[in-house]
Amino acid sequence: QEQQKEQQEPIIEIRKLPSLRTQIPIIHLTDTQSQNEEKSNIDQQSSKIETIEIKIETTEAKIETTEAKVITEIKTTENKNESDQTNQQTEIDPVAVRRAEAQRRREALRREQEREEAEAEERQKQREERRKKLQEQREVRKREIEEASDRQRLQIEAEEKAKIERQKKIEMLQTQNEERNRKQNEYWTKSNRKSICNPPLIFKLSKADIIKSESPLVINYEQIQAHFTAEGLLELEAALFIAESATKILKDEPNLMQLEGPCNIVGDIHGQFFDLIHGLDLIGGINEYSKPLVFLGDYVDRGSFSIETILYLLACKITHPKKVILLRGNHECESIANKYGFKIECLTKYKEDKNSCRLFKACVDAFNALPLAALVKSSNKEKSNTLLCLHGGIGPTLQTLDDINSIDRFCEPPDYGRFCDLLWSDPAAEEDFNGSGFKPNSSRGCSYYFGSTALQKFLKTNNVTTIVRGHSIEKKGFREYPNPENPNFPMLVTVFSAPNYVSKYKNFAGIMKFQDDSYSLDSFCWEDNIPFCLPKNENVISFSMPWLIESIAQFILEIDKKLRAADEEAAKAADAENDSVESIIQTLAVAQIAKEKLMDEIAPDLTKSFESVENEERLNEMMPTQT
Repeated sequence: QEQQKEQQEPIIEIRKLPSLRTQIPIIHLTDTQSQNEEKSNIDQQSSKIETIEIKIETTEAKIETTEAKVITEIKTTENKNESDQTNQQTEIDPVAVRRAEAQRRREALRREQEREEAEAEERQKQREERRKKLQEQREVRKREIEEASDRQRLQIEAEEKAKIERQKKIEMLQTQNEERNRKQNEYWTKSNRKSICNPPLIFKLSKADIIKSESPLVINYEQIQAHFTAEGLLELEAALFIAESATKILKDEPNLMQLEGPCNIVGDIHGQFFDLIHGLDLIGGINEYSKPLVFLGDYVDRGSFSIETILYLLACKITHPKKVILLRGNHECESIANKYGFKIECLTKYKEDKNSCRLFKACVDAFNALPLAALVKSSNKEKSNTLLCLHGGIGPTLQTLDDINSIDRFCEPPDYGRFCDLLWSDPAAEEDFNGSGFKPNSSRGCSYYFGSTALQKFLKTNNVTTIVRGHSIEKKGFREYPNPENPNFPMLVTVFSAPNYVSKYKNFAGIMKFQDDSYSLDSFCWEDNIPFCLPKNENVISFSMPWLIESIAQFILEIDKKLRAADEEAAKAADAENDSVESIIQTLAVAQIAKEKLMDEIAPDLTKSFESVENEERLNEMMPTQT
């Protein structure tokens, strides 16, 4: 039965070679011929297979270098086998040959279809990737457009909001001015008095009145300025709140502040609050749009409005901590402020006991927390101009900027050393400035005079263009010390911003404006319409009491003198009158004696002649009488 099956259809056997990528079909055919022919054919096929295996073994060794040759040889052997098989099949069984051919065609068609399907899938995948990339690009572009529109919308909203805020501030200031004027008018109406100037405000601003917001803390310094300008005061708790809040901010700042230009620099103020406001108005005031302001110290003493000056500046510092830079001067210490009037002003205006002095102590704590210097750098990196702002100057122990940061500033300034030199030193006199170093400062009683040699060495060591200082009164409000190595910037500038200092020097005030590659120094005059204050802020009654007592005493003495003179004149007159009476009495006595003698002599004759009464009365009229 097996032989009959083998005779009916060809037996196809596929032998898989281990090292080849293709499979070589080896076909054994059997038909009705004799067994001998079948065996011979089998032997021929086996011999051919052996030769092919030998060739395959030889090609396996050459696969790494000549894989193409192996493939071609395999194909040639396949073609030979196919040709032999086709010859045998044509001789043996044409049906089997057609069947094998159909099978090959189907396999070829199937492979071609699979290849086309794979190519179609690949093209579809590429199309999907391109479509995905285009979709991502569209989404990215859409997001960019939306973000740009959002930024533009937010910018427009911010501008509108800022415009509304500015309008609100203007309206608020107008409302405050109207309210102040209304209260002043009410005051004058009630007091039924008339004056060409506005009177001081009676009411005081409370802590709730000066706070705009608590988180973050914002102080309504515009209202404080308007209130101080009208000679009003704060409640004690409000003043203490400003001093203590500013001290917390100042303690977190370094000894040497760092900021970028452009900026404005203001010198000594010395309690001249109204001149300070006038100078700030000339440069645009203090607000969120203004340039940074550097103050060089000496805010108190000498002037009559020291407490208003320091409270206003501390309120501005709380609201704009990055724009308002307050440096320490030599008057910002307890001993100097106690000696030159600031303590008396605090006690007088805020009615504190001398033993407590809470406001004065709070201000001294703020003084001890003030930074010592500020380094102002140009915002343009191509223009490397740098200003070092401080109050006094430099000394022999102050060599680098790191020396400033090494100072412990939270205390009273000592009488010598770096801390003292920063607050107390001065440039040498004009005739001694050029080519000199350091020498003791005889006018101050401490620190040193410094000359151009020491100053240029300090500038070169620390890469500083100019030192800007205060501490010295100048007739024009400023003074420049030219630098022979840099004609565009001086080596030293003194700025003094208290015009008509202590109401007798008639000097101007100066303010320095610093740009990236330039600077300017502006002067302004003092204000005439400044409220008059008595020395030591005394009231009229206490100030006038010594003069009044002296005048009354002089008046009493004059009256006593005149009374004494009148008494003396009366005594003299009485003595003279007494003398005249005695003389009259003596005269009368003599006359009486004479009368008696005469009467004795003429009595007989007269009695005869004048017997009647009338004659007797006539005789009496003729005779002298005693009075």
